[in-house]
Amino acid sequence: MPLLEYVEREFTDKGLDTFAKELVLDLERDWIDHGGVGYVIDGFRAVEEVDLLAHKIGSTSTLGVFADSRTRFSRNIIRDKVSAITDYSKFVEKDLIEYGFGIAKLMAYYAKPVLVNEGDLPSLKGGLTPIVRGLGTS
Repeated sequence: MPLLEYVEREFTDKGLDTFAKELVLDLERDWIDHGGVGYVIDGFRAVEEVDLLAHKIGSTSTLGVFADSRTRFSRNIIRDKVSAITDYSKFVEKDLIEYGFGIAKLMAYYAKPVLVNEGDLPSLKGGLTPIVRGLGTS
């Protein structure tokens, strides 16, 4: 089963916070066992995930990293993975499904700041470093 199909099924059957529920259990155990000082989590697609994390774990900061569909499609082709989507219209369809999960709302209302990632990896790292250092300090 393709990953997006699996995610859609899980979100439909178990709720938009289903993946965060499992993560919260792991984080709570790690916090107790190791006295964690903070975590960087990527891949959330729904506001319900961030809300659950904030409710269960405490203070959170959300950084959005955005690249337009054309840029991400090009990167997808360059990676040359077996699972790569090679048809641009199918790639945009996948985007629209993910937007339906709430990723656009997450970027618009939760992510402060949003870093536009349409350059190369060194540019991304250069933009991320000062932002990550400042997270949780305001």
